[in-house]
Amino acid sequence: IRNCDWSSDVCSSDLSGNVAEFGHRVIGLRGGGQVSLRDSLTAFVNLNYEERRYGNPDILNNPASLTSFFPFARKDTEYGVRMGVNYQFAGNWSLSPSVSYTDNQSNVTVSGYRRAIFLTTLRYEFR
Repeated sequence: IRNCDWSSDVCSSDLSGNVAEFGHRVIGLRGGGQVSLRDSLTAFVNLNYEERRYGNPDILNNPASLTSFFPFARKDTEYGVRMGVNYQFAGNWSLSPSVSYTDNQSNVTVSGYRRAIFLTTLRYEFR
């Protein structure tokens, strides 16, 4: 179940009311832009920031709030960037190579990571 307040980009997920590691609150910001370099070539960039807080165990006042995985709240902070070009090379065909980088920092060591993805998309538009 996902509840979102789209005006402030705040969402919370809760798959079970008494299992805190399944629920989290999210706040984030995404933005991007593109610029036409030639008639058939466009460059783009997207940036994102997201902060997620999982659970809020209060073990001293409520022992039942202890999650099965971690006896503390988890917090992740994620930064990302994606950039690439879109090349329209023949009629409805386009090729779009891009690179993205994500850095997810967490107070739980196994949840932190850095990832780089190189991707090329071949697309046909039915118009």
